[in-house]
Amino acid sequence: MLAWLEAQYPTTPRYLLGKSMGAAVALRVLAERPPVAGGLLVAPAVWGRNTMPWYQRLGLWLGMRLAPEARFLGPHRPAPGHRAHR
Repeated sequence: MLAWLEAQYPTTPRYLLGKSMGAAVALRVLAERPPVAGGLLVAPAVWGRNTMPWYQRLGLWLGMRLAPEARFLGPHRPAPGHRAHR
């Protein structure tokens, strides 16, 4: 996705946006210095690593590495290009 954005808009800076748990994931991704100009964290779900249960740390770690492009939408928000069933 970043490659496509870079090709379409070569002079426009890119930012990483995350809300709640997505902001916690974005914060973790930003720590690895991705090719973005910065990040916007909305109500980030953050806490100290020492106080986070092991399964939450494992879930974040696995999600970031196994499905970095994954998008999770509720039933009221169909994915772009898909028609909602009635």
